[in-house]
Amino acid sequence: MTHPDEVLADLEEKRLRRPKPMGVDPATEAGIAFDSDRLGFVLQTINIEDSALVQQVCVEARDAGVTHAFVEDAYMGPNVGSFKTLVEIRTHWMLRLSDLGIEVRSVTASTWKAKMIPGVQKRAPQKEAAYNLARELGHDPDDDNQADAVCLYEFGRRVLDDEKEQ
Repeated sequence: MTHPDEVLADLEEKRLRRPKPMGVDPATEAGIAFDSDRLGFVLQTINIEDSALVQQVCVEARDAGVTHAFVEDAYMGPNVGSFKTLVEIRTHWMLRLSDLGIEVRSVTASTWKAKMIPGVQKRAPQKEAAYNLARELGHDPDDDNQADAVCLYEFGRRVLDDEKEQ
């Protein structure tokens, strides 16, 4: 059995060599996106109630060499109850991923949307633009959570590339 310190050292070495992102759009039905040499591009919708599947996907991401997860921050809409639920779901994903040694970065929707789908202000056109961008990038999302996860993945890839150049 591998010692946890050895696993963390291996992850740190991978992180320094080649940072690899994951996009997470946290919701009751969360969208996740990451690239895996073994599995290909992973694009799924995961119900947060399926704890075993959430853990399995997080482990698969770690095993695929994911070093950074870009997780959309919760936004305060008109419904406080929904906001609180989104914060809990987001926190759940962030803890699962960070417990596996994946660096988690919280990204506001306005930040990634300004970079990935600039000039699109209203919610419905943003969803359509996210679908279109995901398709342009070669992916076929089943729902808007997957489309957003692809955009978060690509946002993360660009951020990590920019950081690597510095």
